[in-house]
Amino acid sequence: MGYNVPENIAPENAKFFVITRFAYIFGGISHLILGIVFWLLCVKEMAWFNFAYSLPVFCIAFILNLRARHEAAFFLAFSELLMHQVAGVYVLGWGVGFQYFLIYLAGLTFFNARWRGKIRVCVIVLLCAVFTALYLYCQEPACDYVLSKTIYQAFFLSSSLTTLVALSMLIHYYVQAATRAEQGLTEANNQLSKKNLEIEKTLEERNQAFSHLNAELQEAARYVREILPEPIMEGPIRTDWRFIPSTALGGDAFGHHWLDEDRFVLYLIDVSGHGVGAALLSVSIMNALRAQSLPRTDFSDPASVLESLNQAFSGEDHGRMFFTIWYGVYSKSTRQMIYASGGHPPALLFGENGNSAPYVSQLRTPNFVIGGMRDVEYKKAACTIPEGGILYIFSDGVYEVRKMDGSVWRYQEFADYMTRAKPSEKSRLDLLHSHARNLANSEHLDDDFTILEVMF
Repeated sequence: MGYNVPENIAPENAKFFVITRFAYIFGGISHLILGIVFWLLCVKEMAWFNFAYSLPVFCIAFILNLRARHEAAFFLAFSELLMHQVAGVYVLGWGVGFQYFLIYLAGLTFFNARWRGKIRVCVIVLLCAVFTALYLYCQEPACDYVLSKTIYQAFFLSSSLTTLVALSMLIHYYVQAATRAEQGLTEANNQLSKKNLEIEKTLEERNQAFSHLNAELQEAARYVREILPEPIMEGPIRTDWRFIPSTALGGDAFGHHWLDEDRFVLYLIDVSGHGVGAALLSVSIMNALRAQSLPRTDFSDPASVLESLNQAFSGEDHGRMFFTIWYGVYSKSTRQMIYASGGHPPALLFGENGNSAPYVSQLRTPNFVIGGMRDVEYKKAACTIPEGGILYIFSDGVYEVRKMDGSVWRYQEFADYMTRAKPSEKSRLDLLHSHARNLANSEHLDDDFTILEVMF
């Protein structure tokens, strides 16, 4: 509107400040004209009131408003209007239309949007008190000035028109404010709806990605299960196993196959960690052992196999991952088992001696984990498998079970349980799994549950 809005005025209040500046200009000019009119009508008290009080007040209010002191400017203008009506009623009488101008002043109290509720109540109370006092004591002119009926009607008409204009401005201002608020709310709702649509789209894309990833994980899990050997139900060697990963993909794997007509190979791998990386490494190791693809390796020699694995799957080349392994070669003709373990829990061999007394042997060799260090020499050991002997090879997930009291089921406790467990309708493997879940008080264990049972 041709004026620079002060920097400390909020953008939403800029228009209101410009309007008040023009109001102060209009007030000053109108009171100057009104003073001249009163001078011509020989009402010098009101003329001097306009020249000496009203006009300077509106000029000061205009200057204060330019300096962004809006509250002080508005208070001065409000005071002048009130005092002007008091003086007019006192000098000219009730007929100048004070009651209508009172409505105008009351409207101004609400027009000032920056006034708080308590201030507005105080102003209304003050106006009502002044109105009551003037109504009781100033209904007739206090001097001998007698204006004509026409002039009184002109005052009445001007007061009425002023009231209507003020009320119209007030209604227009609040209608615009309500319209802006409604438009802002509509725009905010539209933006919120747009953002919600974007969020829904993002969530849908994420869910699709998760669904696709889950499908791929399930496919990978099926592949891992497919490469595991089927249990052997007949023949001189029978096998059974339980493979229950803690996640969709685990780091455990195992296998067994015949090297030739006499020698039978069996092994179990436990890769550090869980998930895709551990599963990929375990599958790679499994395929290398199944296909016998390790160069310069005697697969009938467990120590040679472990050394080749340590060279081929160094942790430095495979994401700092290492694994443990139990690897054995059984000779059917001699009933000799040659085995080597690299950081793996001891296998349990159940058998009977000559007088049918049962015994349990722990089969292990004190070797380092595979992939943890290069150029490690691995040792092997040998034992005789008795007729009817049963060998259990397992990962540490079958016994490192956290119990309800916070303690962990130890290896020796597990070995004692396996010794006491007597298969009936359930195999020893199912009894062990049920017992582990009862200890953990959960259907799901924290680590992969993998155990291989070999009966000779």
